[in-house]
Amino acid sequence: MTRIRTRGFESPAQLREHLAELDDDRSANDTAMAKRRPSVESQIAALRREIADLRARLNDVPREANLQHVLPSRRKRNTWLSIAAALTTSYFLQKILQRAVASATARLLSAQ
Repeated sequence: MTRIRTRGFESPAQLREHLAELDDDRSANDTAMAKRRPSVESQIAALRREIADLRARLNDVPREANLQHVLPSRRKRNTWLSIAAALTTSYFLQKILQRAVASATARLLSAQ
């Protein structure tokens, strides 16, 4: 048998008793820690749920980007609308002025 120095203990039996108490305390602490800490399976399940959620969110991103390209912005629609309104207004003003000038010229020529 190996001789082990047992400082602070009167006999090897007292040392074995002390070591047994330490082992009991250690096993009690291990079980308490295991109960407080979530199991590996539950952590994996939580990570899988989070990955599924992130994949769903990631799948929505290209759809939103495509919708932005398909639907013109309100500013672009208003720009083309204002250009169309300006062209239509200038066309009708030109026709009105053309008729006014033509009728004024006809009156001047008929008055001579």
